[in-house]
Amino acid sequence: MDLENRVWTIPAENMKRRKAHRIPLTPQAIEILNQIREQFNYVFPVERDTNSHISSYSRQIPRLNAV
Repeated sequence: MDLENRVWTIPAENMKRRKAHRIPLTPQAIEILNQIREQFNYVFPVERDTNSHISSYSRQIPRLNAV
């Protein structure tokens, strides 16, 4: 994520169509990301190990929706 330029770029190799995807970040999103960065190494840390990240988003959707 490039917070300075307010954009999150997902590399082409991680996208189904092999084309990079750019997501503009709102000021509110940047504020949240800065707060998360103060506490964790990842945007979506594992609950039991904040030094690790969620590797399967689909399995975490129910937990994220509960927030």
